[in-house]
Amino acid sequence: MMGKRGEFGGLSQTRHPHLAQRRLNEKTAFATNHSRALHFEYESRSSATMRTRHLSGAAIVIALAILVSSCGSGDRMPATPTPIPPPPNPGLACGVERWFVKTLADTDAGSVNPAAVTPISIRDLNALPSHCDGGPDRRAYPEEFRVFEVSGRVIYLAHEDDRDYHIALEDPDAPGSTVVTELADTMCAGAVISPHLATLRSVEGMFDTLLGGKAPSTLDGSVVRVRGVGFYDFNHGQRGRSANCIELHPIVSISR
Repeated sequence: MMGKRGEFGGLSQTRHPHLAQRRLNEKTAFATNHSRALHFEYESRSSATMRTRHLSGAAIVIALAILVSSCGSGDRMPATPTPIPPPPNPGLACGVERWFVKTLADTDAGSVNPAAVTPISIRDLNALPSHCDGGPDRRAYPEEFRVFEVSGRVIYLAHEDDRDYHIALEDPDAPGSTVVTELADTMCAGAVISPHLATLRSVEGMFDTLLGGKAPSTLDGSVVRVRGVGFYDFNHGQRGRSANCIELHPIVSISR
């Protein structure tokens, strides 16, 4: 006999209770497994979304850091190295004793005014205070800050080892009263950095004009007018030395 179908088209629960229970169990298991599958898929998608969000956030942070860095560096101009000025020309090694005072290159040289001239005879120049022991490597005496002008007869002229022209003059009105005057070489150390370099170079031109293309020895016996800065040298037997060891060193003007 065929069994009676139940309410849902299945076999009657009364005729085959075990089959009905098995089908119910199968449906329940299917529903449970489907629910678990849906839950697993949701969790997987959520995890992937979170990972994507984390990665996107990290990428944004990195991009912002690069942008800030590039903007900051763009505002700064590349550092330009400061050019190092060339060292001043030291000039030739010419003399030693009180050399920077002799060449108007000492620290007090700027206090000397070549235009402020004191006319004086060679005899009176010899009467100034005596300092034959020389002095320190600076201007130590009042006379060394002054420019004197004398007229004298050339009694000796030589181009010395220190490249200066040594010109000894005698007072035309007082024979025996002499003074040493020195023409500095502007190629030498000291003179080449003197604040009065232009004046010293001008004197070289005056001296050349005075010679007129002739040998320096042709000036012997001639009377010249010389302006020079007072300077005390030590007594080392120099020809034409004054009684008090004063010199006009360097010459700042020379003419007939």
